[in-house]
Amino acid sequence: MTRILLAFICLAADTQPSHAQAVGAQAAELDLFPNHHTIGVNVKLNVPDPQQDVGATVEYSESPEQTSEDPKFKTGFPLSRVDNQYQRLSGALLWCKPGKSYRVKVTLHDKTTKALDGLVLQGTATARIDPQFLSKGKVLYVAPQGKGNRFSKSQPGDLKQALLTVGPGQRVVLLGGHYHVGNLNLKQSGTATAPIQLEGEANATVVIDGSEPLAAKWKAVGNQGLFSTTTLSANPNLVVADGIRLYPHQSMSDLKGHKISVGLTVQGAVTFAAELDGFYRNPSTNPLFNSDFRSPKKLYVKFRDGSDPAKKKMTITARRSGLSIVGQKHIRIRNIEFAHFGLAPAGTALLLQDCHDVALDHCKFTINDIGLMLAGDCRNVTIQSSEFSDSMRGWYAWKIKATYDNYAPYSSIFPYYARMLERGGILYQHGFRGRGIVVRGCRFHDFAQAGHMGPPSISPNHPGSYEIDFYKNRVWNCTEDGFELDGDARNVRIWHNVFRNCNASISMAVAQAGPTYVIGNVFHDIATDYFTIHPKDGIHTQPGHAFKFQTGDAKSRVGDLIFVHNTIDAPREAVPIDLWAPAQWKRFYARNNMIVANAGPALVVSSAKPHPVDLDYNLYFVRGKTLASVARNGRRATIRTLKELRAWGWEKHGLTSPPKFVSPKDGDYGLQKNSAGIDRGVVIPGINDGRFFGRAPDLGAIESGK
Repeated sequence: MTRILLAFICLAADTQPSHAQAVGAQAAELDLFPNHHTIGVNVKLNVPDPQQDVGATVEYSESPEQTSEDPKFKTGFPLSRVDNQYQRLSGALLWCKPGKSYRVKVTLHDKTTKALDGLVLQGTATARIDPQFLSKGKVLYVAPQGKGNRFSKSQPGDLKQALLTVGPGQRVVLLGGHYHVGNLNLKQSGTATAPIQLEGEANATVVIDGSEPLAAKWKAVGNQGLFSTTTLSANPNLVVADGIRLYPHQSMSDLKGHKISVGLTVQGAVTFAAELDGFYRNPSTNPLFNSDFRSPKKLYVKFRDGSDPAKKKMTITARRSGLSIVGQKHIRIRNIEFAHFGLAPAGTALLLQDCHDVALDHCKFTINDIGLMLAGDCRNVTIQSSEFSDSMRGWYAWKIKATYDNYAPYSSIFPYYARMLERGGILYQHGFRGRGIVVRGCRFHDFAQAGHMGPPSISPNHPGSYEIDFYKNRVWNCTEDGFELDGDARNVRIWHNVFRNCNASISMAVAQAGPTYVIGNVFHDIATDYFTIHPKDGIHTQPGHAFKFQTGDAKSRVGDLIFVHNTIDAPREAVPIDLWAPAQWKRFYARNNMIVANAGPALVVSSAKPHPVDLDYNLYFVRGKTLASVARNGRRATIRTLKELRAWGWEKHGLTSPPKFVSPKDGDYGLQKNSAGIDRGVVIPGINDGRFFGRAPDLGAIESGK
């Protein structure tokens, strides 16, 4: 007999998730966690499931007062079994409306575990409303040279003092200008109805700036184009010339020769031409390796053309920390730019740690070693309509990885990865255990790597899901990865984004646990990277990917990956879908995608073991001769036709045809009226049902007829 467990709990934006508690044996619990346009649906199993074969169907209604037998219940996308020994199932309701309540019914199916089979869990959750910003209330005005405690517009005060003074329902308004300050802290919380708000003056440029306020005085060292200055702080890792970041060399000889040294062989370090303007600072931590230890603030720069830095606009970082908010709730930040925080190690413009209900709107993060760091138990954080940028064009992967300080023989000079630049705009700290992070409507560009989409490692103190949404963002000009999801990806949704000119738009090496939803994204102009180096062979190129899986081992697996309604236009030698990894993957489910390769192949599947790959209703178009390359379980094949691909059990309803995009050169990946992708998709409950025009969904990211 089916067992029905009911719980009707309506959630506000800053409340804890609901739990549909089981009665008696408590065989399972339902956990609903709302974001603005999604609701995470999670089931915790409280009885053993040794076969790990439990499944779960989802039904939902927008009218929470309806009964469970009401015919208006809709079918959602089935839950996924969270991989890597978690006793959980996870999934999501998509396309929710902020502030709207939804009733959810989950039915478990498990013929080998009677305590679970037929169990029904129900609950209600309300999607988070969009963050509300203050327009009234007490205002504390501050200015770059402000002082005193009047905080009026005519007599503005000091920013640090205002952060100590502000209270719930009040605004700190930063008047226009550059605030050359750091180590700021906000130690008060607002309330749900009266948040604390930090905002830049309307129609003004407001920058919290970590750089030195005065121009440096430069001195020529010899006659080979080398110049030096003395900095305000030791270990600057961020130097900018005319808006372009300089490369942080690990030795004076590398700087002088425009070289990068990596690795350690019997003959010593291997050096390669850098072809980058750069700098070198005396590391201030180890006198055994530092001939000029008494002058730790000495900085040297050298440009390839030998030019004088005094004739350029030079920016040198002087501070490690911009603003830190630790343990606070109900905070709003808008119209503020954070720039030039790069004092080693790990210069960070904005730190949010153990914070709840924080929203950033129309902010900028410009050339920082780390823009925004999310740490600890951060919950219900919304980053929207903001811009994250750097200036690392031409900084290919091997050059970025050479800034790790564990590259011998210089590993003892720079402490704590003090030169490392494989960071980005948004990062999650190791051990992150929060939930409900939303990044939407933002722009990320000109990084080597724009940042993280999820925690880089598994936190033992966080057994649940993360509920991260990354949507309607634009990412471009990232020479290495657009974003990393290398680590823990428990209920991460990536949808309606555009990735352009990135080598690996999304790195999933390895996106563990799952599920991860990748829906309705456009990947185009995928770039080739110079990724690896070899002492004899030199620098190796790596074809670009929409996403990559190239690392991991047999113990780490890519979790359930749902890849639906994406458009990939891969020029040059890029490979659109490359399922190659030493690691395993739980399942790769792909439907209704448009996959275009200039040189081919469009698809690579390579694994030592036959991991689940579920491909159907996708359109492929290659301009070369190879459609796909497959190596699985001892079998290898070069596939040229769709018929050959179907022999592997894939693409029963797939097709090959020119995509006929509207205007790829202009970034318009809508479909022309005579495209073969029109009305050729399959209806997928919970993902595209009720969201298409015509007889069936179109293939790719953009539905025609809107």
